[in-house]
Amino acid sequence: MSTHIFIGPSLEHSEVKKQCSAAVIHGPVRLGDLSRLDTETTSKVVIIDGVFEFVPSVWHKEILVLLEAGIPVFGASSMGALRAVELKTFGMLGHGWVVDQYLTHIDDDDEVALVHADVNFDYQGLSIPLINLRYILSIDVLAASQKQLLKSVIEQLKLDFYPDRTLNRVAEILTDLAATPQDIEVLFKYLTDPAFNIKRLDAISCIKFASNFDPSTWNKKAVIKTEKTVFLQRLQVNVTDLPENDMRPQLAAFYALASKQIPNKKYFDKKVVATYLKDWFEKHKIKTDVQADALLKKMKTNKQELIQFLSIISQVDRHMSSSLASDNGYVNWLKKYL
Repeated sequence: MSTHIFIGPSLEHSEVKKQCSAAVIHGPVRLGDLSRLDTETTSKVVIIDGVFEFVPSVWHKEILVLLEAGIPVFGASSMGALRAVELKTFGMLGHGWVVDQYLTHIDDDDEVALVHADVNFDYQGLSIPLINLRYILSIDVLAASQKQLLKSVIEQLKLDFYPDRTLNRVAEILTDLAATPQDIEVLFKYLTDPAFNIKRLDAISCIKFASNFDPSTWNKKAVIKTEKTVFLQRLQVNVTDLPENDMRPQLAAFYALASKQIPNKKYFDKKVVATYLKDWFEKHKIKTDVQADALLKKMKTNKQELIQFLSIISQVDRHMSSSLASDNGYVNWLKKYL
């Protein structure tokens, strides 16, 4: 019998192995992943991270099917925390500080959202989730003036689209607030220290909890009878036909590139940025160094233009047709905005 763990940017897969060496580790959960599991050989399921926006998220009914089969499903940190709160009545087992916050203080799912790299870079985060800032604010590690600064940062970031919530955006806000260099250094120390990353801490705690959990002691809160709707039946029949890509590399590339336009470059991995840019150029038929240099130079010389460009990309990319993405259609379209 196997424990399946779905996890991405919240915790490195190598660390997951340390916590539960026998587990089957998957990337962030998405639509169809749970329907692929064999209920006869699955003993537990842990959901930490999940994809959304560009790829359909895991359905609630996929989780209900597992619960109905008598398989405990645990959730924490990110998508797992959201689904655990939503399905608490049906017996999904939420765990950790983030779950508690959703049960008592917060409602918005953007609190745990972030942009991240793919499996080739161990799902490295390229932006920061608001919930991590709220956790730091909740514990007694900051001086009163620093707490007030962090509150103001959270208020500003809440107004931003979640991929724009980078550490460099935090630096920009703190500069606008006239924070002292010492205060900025202290805040960045906590924002970049894994020991204060609550999504990571909850992930570790949840995996340990699930590993030691005895299913025979599980007191399900409801007798579950999942309605086998036509949509669920179609999903279960056609699950092998679902697409495998779980993100848009070009978006991650340009958000990472944008983050380099503001100070504190040391917080970003240049290899990640370079690799995604290379992939993006290849995907969209920018074939020569001259073309690439011209495009990057134009964007990097005007921060405001780059921000506007990113905004256009993030809006249009969701609805971009296959014809625009093929051949030179996308490049030609970009020229109108550059």
